[in-house]
Amino acid sequence: MEPLKYAIIETDHGSMTAGFYYDVAPNTVTNFLTLAEGGFFDGLSFHRIVPGFVIQGGDPKNDTEGGPGYAIDAEFNDRPHIAGALSMAREGDPIERQGAMPRSEAANSAGSQFFIALDYKTTKRLDGRYTVFGRVTEGLDVLQKLGSVEIANPATGQPRQPQLIRRVRIENVTSENNPYLTLFAVGGGPATAPATRPAGGNR
Repeated sequence: MEPLKYAIIETDHGSMTAGFYYDVAPNTVTNFLTLAEGGFFDGLSFHRIVPGFVIQGGDPKNDTEGGPGYAIDAEFNDRPHIAGALSMAREGDPIERQGAMPRSEAANSAGSQFFIALDYKTTKRLDGRYTVFGRVTEGLDVLQKLGSVEIANPATGQPRQPQLIRRVRIENVTSENNPYLTLFAVGGGPATAPATRPAGGNR
């Protein structure tokens, strides 16, 4: 058995703790954990901030074009893009402007870039179209501080001052530190979560 894991995202405004939706986005969770444990996100930034909508990070090029050198398949699911939801950024598809679902080449284009939802009134329209794979359980005040910084270029969401991801630390769940008790209290799922999951249960 492998222990459940959670993330601590350290920023200049404080830290955010996030748990993962292993049940509906197992491969996306595994991808994020692998990148984080390898230090991929450390020193990157939230390069795109749209107040009242999302903050986006995980791009080593800081221009929305960077990634890990590969793409992963979408795992669209029924988890809502409520405030604090972690979801994978991907390429847009022009047909989505007419309300259609993205074609496979756009749907399956995510890599390392992720975003965190700020306000469900504006992010509800993303439900079922982007892969939600976790949620911030502690540090929502830090999230809102990040979402309220001064923006230099509203067209791109570039903040006036770099908003660094100092480190993404991955920890094992223990009886004393179990964010899943909070994670599943909102947004669906069981009221409690075990501290372990089957080894190899990521597919």
